Amino acid sequence: MKRVLGVAVLLLVAYSALTLRLFQLQVLSYKRYCALCRAQRRGRELLPARRGDIVSSDGIVLARSIPSYGLFVDSAFVEDAASLVAVLKSVCNLSEREVSRILRGIKGKRRFIWVRRHITSKQRRIIRALKLHGTFFTSVWRRVHPLGSFAANILGFCGVDGQGLAGV
Repeated sequence: MKRVLGVAVLLLVAYSALTLRLFQLQVLSYKRYCALCRAQRRGRELLPARRGDIVSSDGIVLARSIPSYGLFVDSAFVEDAASLVAVLKSVCNLSEREVSRILRGIKGKRRFIWVRRHITSKQRRIIRALKLHGTFFTSVWRRVHPLGSFAANILGFCGVDGQGLAGV
C-alpha cells in the first residue's frame, strides 16, 4: 500500500510540475512567445533581380547574363593549405601570384578568400568530386556579349559585382 501511495504522490508531483510549467509558458509568457513567432514568420528580404537581356531591334541578343559559380576558400576549414592550393592551381589554372595570394590569406586565417569569381561547370564538378575541405561555391551572374565588343561603347559594361558601370 505504501508503494502505491508513494507512486501516486510521485505522479501527482510530476503532473503538478508539468502543469505549472505549461501555465508559465502558455499564460505568463504568452506575449513573449507570440512576438518570437511573428519575428520568425514575417520578414522582409530584398531579392535583387538579375539583369535582363539587351536585344537589337531584330531580336539578336547583344548582352546577356548567364549563371556562373564563384569559388572561395574559408581558412577555418582548411586542413592542408599547400596541397589544397596545389590542387586548385591545376584545376583552375592559377598563376603563381594568385597561389601566393591564396596561401597568404589561409595563413592569415582569413575566412573568405576568392579563388575565382567565375569558374566553368567542369571545374566546379571536379572540385566538388574531390571534396576539398575549405572550398565553397557561390552562385553569381556573368555578363556576356555574344557578338564580342560590337557596340561596346553603347551597351556598356558591368563591374565584378554585376552592377552596371556604364552604357545601357
